[in-house]
Amino acid sequence: MKTLLAATALMATGFMAPQMAAAQSATVQQIQERGTMLCSGHNGSYFGFVEVNNKNEWKGLDIDLCRALTAAILGDPDKSKIVPLSWAQRFPALQSGDVDVIIKATGWTMGRDTELGLQFSLPYFFGCTQFMAHGDLGVTDATGLAGGVICVEAGMTIERLAANYLQTVNVDHQMVSYESVAELRSAYLANRCDAFAGWGPNLAVLRATDIDNPADHVILSDQLSREPISAATFKETAIVTIIGFFDILASGKTAFGTADWAPYYIEVYLFVAAIYWVFIFLLGQYGEHLKGRMALAAH
Repeated sequence: MKTLLAATALMATGFMAPQMAAAQSATVQQIQERGTMLCSGHNGSYFGFVEVNNKNEWKGLDIDLCRALTAAILGDPDKSKIVPLSWAQRFPALQSGDVDVIIKATGWTMGRDTELGLQFSLPYFFGCTQFMAHGDLGVTDATGLAGGVICVEAGMTIERLAANYLQTVNVDHQMVSYESVAELRSAYLANRCDAFAGWGPNLAVLRATDIDNPADHVILSDQLSREPISAATFKETAIVTIIGFFDILASGKTAFGTADWAPYYIEVYLFVAAIYWVFIFLLGQYGEHLKGRMALAAH
């Protein structure tokens, strides 16, 4: 895992070598002077992405990205610090300086880009907002939830998305919000909710690894929204450019378009191909790692 993380950090810096020289903002300098990278965590566990155990040990895709970014800036992934935050706290925490970057399954939206003045990395995940319901209800889509109780986690756009979607399909319902995913999970499993709305990838991980008898629960076919998931910070900080994966092939073409690099176009293409191969290989290895971890959790 350490080798994979180091390679991920190398990829993050290698893709961005020209941009990193210009990314020495006041925030990056502050991180370097502090010697610690402050990343957003969760108030509990957001399965598959931000998870914490009773020893305060963090894991998940978002945690791995935080550690890779920390390695890119400070040279050591262990210099990252995870700050537990609810969904509603993430943007105020960024504004107050309690975290340097939000890597917390956060959707890249126009409103957040323009109204909050956030800068997003290129997306690292893509998923749909969906419902998960008790299988004994016999429903396959949201129209079967009429008159039911729908639970959501507070502070997320999912609450608004769910309400708007159910109104569109003319489904009368009662919406109940919970402060943490642990409270929401408990309420759902105690049958205080007929269904709960959540981000589809998280629902799938939760159903597969943390719920007894996953076959007794069904993720409905409705797709309330589809949005890219990105890391976020303020536009003037330029942190996220360090983990933005730009089109390196275009960079290669630009390079051998100059007099100095023109004779080496074959070497440039081979170098670009090698980087893409390493990137794809690492993604495959990380996918196998996640699949193995989920299989162990399921047993």
